[in-house]
Amino acid sequence: MIEVRVDRWLCTGCGLCQGLVFTLEKGYSAVRPEFRTDEDGTEGLVDLKYLDNVKRAARACPNGGISWRLKS
Repeated sequence: MIEVRVDRWLCTGCGLCQGLVFTLEKGYSAVRPEFRTDEDGTEGLVDLKYLDNVKRAARACPNGGISWRLKS
C-alpha cells in the first residue's frame, strides 16, 4: 500500500495532480474520496497499482505539495 498526503499550505490549485488518486476540491488538491483516511481529504491509502499515478502527481506539483511513502 501507499500512504499519500496533500499539504494544502503548498497547494496552488493548479490541477496538475488530477488523475486516479487526486482531484481538486474547493480549489485545492485532495485525495479522492475512495482512498481517504481522514475527513478533509489530505491523507489517503492507495493500492500499489496506483504507484505510477502517485509518482506522476507528486512530480507534477510545482510546490511539492504531494508526498507519499510505501507502507510496510
